[in-house]
Amino acid sequence: MGHTCSIESKGEKVLYAPDVQGPVVEETVQLILNEKPDILIIGGPPTYLQGFKIGDEFINAARHNMKRIAEKIAVFVVDHHLLRDPMWSEFLDPIREVAAKAGNKVITAADLLGERPAPLEGERKKLYESEVPSKDFMKWAKLPKEKQKNVPPPL
Repeated sequence: MGHTCSIESKGEKVLYAPDVQGPVVEETVQLILNEKPDILIIGGPPTYLQGFKIGDEFINAARHNMKRIAEKIAVFVVDHHLLRDPMWSEFLDPIREVAAKAGNKVITAADLLGERPAPLEGERKKLYESEVPSKDFMKWAKLPKEKQKNVPPPL
């Protein structure tokens, strides 16, 4: 299981679990449910990797477990990994339905802040066509990660 952080103040508890990949693992689901947070913040499953690095069983398990959690947690914030997929909102629709029936809500981090979601990563291909990056930027983007840390991107 990925790292988690639970913060409790004035009778309200927030559980931050950014890299639980769904969650897919039952142990992780139980940890979340046992913590009983008022607000849960997770990264969601990396659905953009489906058929490439992860299979349908993984995605189905994540969806099933997210429904279980949405039924029990008042505010379920899903962001990061899931929002890299242009179809992120459609993926969340059945989970939102389960939450709504229980009087709960499933939202993004932007929603939590009262903003509209702007998941740029999921729109990268389209954005690269409408706002073509410079050749220098594309050269920088192809550098190994360790070199990128030491060389600022040409903007």
